[in-house]
Amino acid sequence: MIDLSDNIRNVIKNEVNKNHFFILDDTFVPLIEQIFKNYEKLNGLHQDFHNIPKEAEMIFVAAPTGAGKDSLVVKLNVLNPEKNYIELNMDMFRHYFSIVIPDMSKITDKTFAEQTNEFSYEMYYTIQEILLSEFPGTNIIITGTLWKTDWVEQTFKKYKSNQYTNYNVKLISLAVPYKESAISIISRYANIVDLHINEPGTARYTSKDYHDETFKRFPINLKYFEDLYLKNPGELIDSMEVYRRSKDMHDYYEDTLVYSSTRKTNESQNAVDAILKIREKNTDFNKDDILELMYIISRNREYLKNQGVFNDIVIDIGQLLGLINEKIPDGIEDTQK
Repeated sequence: MIDLSDNIRNVIKNEVNKNHFFILDDTFVPLIEQIFKNYEKLNGLHQDFHNIPKEAEMIFVAAPTGAGKDSLVVKLNVLNPEKNYIELNMDMFRHYFSIVIPDMSKITDKTFAEQTNEFSYEMYYTIQEILLSEFPGTNIIITGTLWKTDWVEQTFKKYKSNQYTNYNVKLISLAVPYKESAISIISRYANIVDLHINEPGTARYTSKDYHDETFKRFPINLKYFEDLYLKNPGELIDSMEVYRRSKDMHDYYEDTLVYSSTRKTNESQNAVDAILKIREKNTDFNKDDILELMYIISRNREYLKNQGVFNDIVIDIGQLLGLINEKIPDGIEDTQK
């Protein structure tokens, strides 16, 4: 691996001078350099800049929180092993926040995401800049919720303007019914708590309100990018695909592709239409899965109470199962029409 310390230092310095960074400084250079060393797929790539690939792929996997983006990333890697994708997202770097605040017990699960957002973004941005400048031609998968269109659009522009490699940019969306993704965020959090209950700063609680907001925004923001694509194909986005969530999250060979802009025969006319069709489907929860989830919550109820989330979780599950008066949040119905 080439020495990246000066390059990393320069990126941080430039962003600090522009008042773009507020946390990272030179003390983080060794950490970021070590992260690059941990990217085994980068070892030996483009160290002398004589064999940079002329073509490469950047995939942006977009879906609301709880939809199963991480599983789709694994699926894409399994189906395309020759691509050697490097994975990149802000969540990958949140646990390093313990360097900034050594006593992570002072951060609650409720505030974890908010308090680590700036740090995670600065880490993500620095690593992406080094990847583009020092390892052009590397195939990359980035994940996000499409919460903000400007950030995603800027990301597309970065790859499309790379001076060494022509990046093929693909926007892949993941479709999942509302109740399925809502219960998923609860299950994910409960299982992390169950496994790491004695490790402060490990579990990140996502409220159903935040889930509902990302769910509501998603088709609106996806339409923004689909309109850009249809107006000028290839300018920022070269193709679009939509996958539905797998019936078995570990069955990576199940054919879950429901729309492709490059495929002639599609059930849906466009990506947004494909998303909305799946969002409208009813969710039949597996009884055993729900019982296991309730057992985990009960087992860790004191911890959850201390984090101030126990009542919220129980009420949310009750609403999703129809045991409590259920009301789909305002705006969700509108996006499904």
